[in-house]
Amino acid sequence: MPAVVDRPAQRYVAERATVGVAGFPRIADRLPPLISTLAAFLGEVPAGKYVLDTYVGAPGGLAAATEAVLAWGAAEGLTWDRTDGPDGEEWGGRLEVLRSEPREVPDPAQWVTDLLFRLA
Repeated sequence: MPAVVDRPAQRYVAERATVGVAGFPRIADRLPPLISTLAAFLGEVPAGKYVLDTYVGAPGGLAAATEAVLAWGAAEGLTWDRTDGPDGEEWGGRLEVLRSEPREVPDPAQWVTDLLFRLA
């Protein structure tokens, strides 16, 4: 069940990309080199109230898990920190945080991912 949590600001490294579920492996394979290459491009995830839900399973189920959280938030009357931009939705804070280390947990069906969505 999703929950609303307060989060402090958090430093992060990222490469901006538009990726569908089918393209996730292309990005996942780039994570190790990105971490070392992009370390100079540190950013910060803004502090605020976030909806947190934890998903356990392969990346192919993340889209359905995300839809479930968004539907839950709509039913709860929550307002997301997002706007419509020229390329689609623009979020003030939306994260998928893979808590599992794939080298230690090789079975994607056992991966643990936190889904975080910032509230307006």
